[in-house]
Amino acid sequence: RIILSGIKKKIGAMEPLDESELEVMASHFRDYMIVGGMPASVEAFVRTKQYSESGRKIDIILGDVINDINRYNDPVNALKTQRCFESIPEHLSSNNKKFQYSRLEKGTGSRASGEKYSENLLWIEGAGYGNFCYGLNSPERPFKRIEGLFKVYLSDTGMLVRMMGTSAAIAIHNDDIGFNAGAVAENEIAECLSKSGIRPRFYRKNSGNNQMEIDFVIELLDECIAIEVKSGKKRESPSVE
Repeated sequence: RIILSGIKKKIGAMEPLDESELEVMASHFRDYMIVGGMPASVEAFVRTKQYSESGRKIDIILGDVINDINRYNDPVNALKTQRCFESIPEHLSSNNKKFQYSRLEKGTGSRASGEKYSENLLWIEGAGYGNFCYGLNSPERPFKRIEGLFKVYLSDTGMLVRMMGTSAAIAIHNDDIGFNAGAVAENEIAECLSKSGIRPRFYRKNSGNNQMEIDFVIELLDECIAIEVKSGKKRESPSVE
């Protein structure tokens, strides 16, 4: 508590943290990515210090999510909604992390798949299980989103890691740089922003000069702020420099 109190004071005063403080924060952050923020999962981890115990609680929560999907949807839409929900880790693990309806059914175009699954994906957002992050035409205000360009993050990163499997949790705990933790790190930031009442967006320019990608663009205190998420050892952020 003393260490955390000192860290809070430094952050409030915008003072740099020393190595020992950074390690404390990094350790807690790794725990939080694996355990998530669901009360039952957190209680199990605090009580036992075992990821396996918190994981069992998350399994129950994931089962409850599927039960909700089946309870509030007819059989056909329940299956489609479950398919959307279970595909989120796969989408976030792809190179651009964009949600693509065509991934849900091989051989089907994005437009046809979008017409088939868009309402089911919106149900996930409305139920509080997912956070949408739309792409922007420009990283300047007033923000104008691109309707067909978006990412979907899970509302709890512990759920995401559990859905990715035990190997993902082990890699995060061991700070394994060989593991692509970008999806997990981005999901965590999106979760923090959304729970703070901030709507996350992103910007990507794939063609022409000055190609760039900004992970998150937010509006805060009447300012436009770019956020670049780094999960590995490299800290260069050319898109925001």
